[in-house]
Amino acid sequence: MSEAVFEQLASVEDRLWWHESRRDLIRMFLRRVSFPDNASALDVGCGTGGSFGLLSEYATRVVGLEKSPRALELARRKHPSAELRDGDANALTAGFDAESFDLVTLLNVLYHQWIRDDADVVRQAGEVLKPGGVLLVTDPAFPSLFRRHDRVVLTERRYTLDRTRRLVEGAGLEWVGGSYFNAVSFLPAWMLSKLDRGRSDDDGAPLGEITIPPFPINDLMKLTMACERLAVRLFGRMPLGVSLLAAARRPGIVAAVRSASCRVPPCPVVASERAASVA
Repeated sequence: MSEAVFEQLASVEDRLWWHESRRDLIRMFLRRVSFPDNASALDVGCGTGGSFGLLSEYATRVVGLEKSPRALELARRKHPSAELRDGDANALTAGFDAESFDLVTLLNVLYHQWIRDDADVVRQAGEVLKPGGVLLVTDPAFPSLFRRHDRVVLTERRYTLDRTRRLVEGAGLEWVGGSYFNAVSFLPAWMLSKLDRGRSDDDGAPLGEITIPPFPINDLMKLTMACERLAVRLFGRMPLGVSLLAAARRPGIVAAVRSASCRVPPCPVVASERAASVA
């Protein structure tokens, strides 16, 4: 992404409905994971640091890895005490020892043009996980939704749950589950993808999809996404959405997803057989 997009992202990610809702969805899963008391987490492609607070709720050590100097600068400004490293997601095993982390996140990373081989990045993420450690992935969903937003943020690929599952299983990880999310934006995104097809690219204008809407609309969207999370808890997954969330674990016994045999159905990444920014 350009420096301007990173600056726009840094200014909204703490309050924009999409980012808040994605964090809440991730929490819904992480609450069902048993981590050790001294758990460590690696946020690959941490951007401007919008997930640090969330990950700190579950890990005593959170490391952020980012390739963009401008994004790192903005992350350090927001989180001066955070452990941030300049590094490339394509070379995870060159920067970290094997079996170093209980949790690795790839939050809207694999889709990017900077990722040379998404399967290799997932494989390396699995290598730096401890036995039983959890890999959590979010990415834009459905190639048919490709539009101006994708071109500006350097999207190389959009995913389906089936493709994501093949990636993690091909890396030797156990698929835990997944779901699409942000279904409310699916139709608008599809319409935008049709309307702007073939048009020239970035004119430097701010991205409307990472702009905070007026207060009532922002809150209404957060409420809509809360209803969506409830539906996921009740039915196991959403059948479509603009984005997806998926999780896998490295075989072992250190960190384990808690049993899904509870009365309230688990979040999508726990209900493996029932499941397969706006992004």
